Amino acid sequence: MLKDKILEAEELRNTEKPPKIYIYNIDPTSDKLNLKIGYTKDVYERIKPYRQISKNGIIEFSRPFQGVNVNIKTIENYIHNVLSKYRVKDEVFDIDIETAKLILTYIVSITEIVELNNERLIKNKLQKIIEFISEIKDGHKINISTTEISTQTDEIEEIPNVLPVALIEKNERTILFNKFIEEECIVHPDAEVSSKIIAGQYRIWTQNADKEIYHCFNEYLNKRFVYGRIKKQDKNQVVNGYIGLKLKEIEYKKSLVKTDEETFIFHSCIFSPDGKVLFSRLKSEYIKWLKDVKNIIIDIDERIKNLKNYLKNSPYTLKANVWENNGNGNGFYGIYLKGDEEHYKTSSTGKAVEKREVGTDSLIANYETIAKAADSEKIPACRMSRAIKNKVIFNDDYYYCISLNK
Repeated sequence: MLKDKILEAEELRNTEKPPKIYIYNIDPTSDKLNLKIGYTKDVYERIKPYRQISKNGIIEFSRPFQGVNVNIKTIENYIHNVLSKYRVKDEVFDIDIETAKLILTYIVSITEIVELNNERLIKNKLQKIIEFISEIKDGHKINISTTEISTQTDEIEEIPNVLPVALIEKNERTILFNKFIEEECIVHPDAEVSSKIIAGQYRIWTQNADKEIYHCFNEYLNKRFVYGRIKKQDKNQVVNGYIGLKLKEIEYKKSLVKTDEETFIFHSCIFSPDGKVLFSRLKSEYIKWLKDVKNIIIDIDERIKNLKNYLKNSPYTLKANVWENNGNGNGFYGIYLKGDEEHYKTSSTGKAVEKREVGTDSLIANYETIAKAADSEKIPACRMSRAIKNKVIFNDDYYYCISLNK
């Protein structure tokens, strides 16, 4: 029967796709975070109803769940219980995006460890995790070694921060991911890299801005390396990334033949894997620059064409549709205007914050951003923002407010 064949085809299609744990930001333009968190076999199909609410929604996180002996619905319920204090309604939560990513990555990772076939390896990995968490939480390690582990320590290899390539599922995409890591990165336990920087460089290296590939690469990194807050905090917001690897140094070289387009690019722009700019803005800045240095402009259409061709042929950029603060449209990844440099150092929570004593209003501390104030209080930036707005008093002792001196 035709109906049976359709059902059989649908069942086959579903079995081929592993379920994914995902985070969908319903409306990133809203002051309040509304994150849809759950699992599905088809993320893009699942978020269709939410796209009708807001066309600005984006997928913040998507990770395949490889466990075969665990009920994924049970895992989803557990995640929702863990996040219950952030719940807005049903499966929608008001929680810092990076915090949510870390919680989901941790829960899925624990489940995948338990799925391993080597019981001794499971115990060893779980022991290291518990000891590490205990040291962070209580300031000291807790010894939970079993007799089996304590009597066989010489046989157990040290568990590295980096998952060996051999343990990563081998397919067409992961082969390319592995090649990128081998050619463009340095793998070392002490290395670290911003998640935006390495994902941006992969996009340029492959010359592909496809969102699905971008998310698959992030999932690969989440599996192979440790994700979290990195030591290098060079921006006015908390910088998260991967521990265990870094990009090889990129040297941005000029070509042997000097041109006006290249002179303008190196004078007015900055190359960076996480950069992006609309071509309309580049075009306007180029015309201004030409007027300043050439006085008289001829063949302007030809010059604009040469500028676009220069960037299209550059190994440091990628032509694609981009979205930035000034809008979206035809543009380039891998570069931004020097005038936008402050944007790459500050975030939407970039207002300076003061911590003051209740009653006396004496200044206790200064923070460059809401995100950094939130980090000091160990709460999400969105909660800190609300606390400032509502003048919440912490520990009956102090409060936070926006600095008037910035």
